[in-house]
Amino acid sequence: MRAFVLVLAGSLALLSAGPAAADFAGGRAAFMRGDFAAAAAAFQALADAGDPRAQVELAELFMTGRGVAKDDARAAALYRLAAEQGLAEAQLALGQMLALGLGVDQDFAEAARWLMRAADQGETEAQSRLGQMYLNGQGVDENPATAFSWYRRAAEAGDPEQQLNVGLMYGQGVGVAQDLAQARAWIQRAADQGHTRAQVNMGILHYEGLGIAADLVLAHVWFSLAAGQGDQEAIGARDLIASRLAPAELERARLLAEAWQPKAD
Repeated sequence: MRAFVLVLAGSLALLSAGPAAADFAGGRAAFMRGDFAAAAAAFQALADAGDPRAQVELAELFMTGRGVAKDDARAAALYRLAAEQGLAEAQLALGQMLALGLGVDQDFAEAARWLMRAADQGETEAQSRLGQMYLNGQGVDENPATAFSWYRRAAEAGDPEQQLNVGLMYGQGVGVAQDLAQARAWIQRAADQGHTRAQVNMGILHYEGLGIAADLVLAHVWFSLAAGQGDQEAIGARDLIASRLAPAELERARLLAEAWQPKAD
């Protein structure tokens, strides 16, 4: 009899989720067609019933003032409700608002606690923000080694910005033993994804021969790629190296840059 009751209870739960799921989908559909007032109304009803997904959607409308009057304080309150139910994206958003003092009093220590909860669920943006906070001692004791570990977790998940940071920390020996080969490997992972500053740093590594053999042709290639994204430092470095290359080397660099394609990490 106990098993029957459990199965029946589960069936009732599934049935009761149907209308809520439909209302949420309706809210999303209204949002996608630009009817933000209708989206807000749909999400408000669900948020009042405790749906954390709807609380997050409604918070984002209050943040942007779409379909409702812009109200950062109400957004923060909604994010908190969803965060307390364990929704990682809400924990991230609440942590960021606390760090910025947006809609709430600025509180780095509480921000760090919420970001930690989101980071532990795999939110790479929270991991990145925690890395920054530990590096600068915001709301937590300054600890470069802990900063490095959070940056590395985000980097291992494929975040190019944090791959660059990990590479730079290896290169400078901040929070980790200096290792130029590791620095080059992490910076290249970011550069391979098209990260501009990582490409600039790859140009520097090849130019200086840091963690890799010096190679002016490859330095020119990386600076050319970053220059193509408008980086002024890269434009100057590319042109300087071009003046030092033989015509055949310059042509090889041009062909390599033209053939380059970004790689998914």
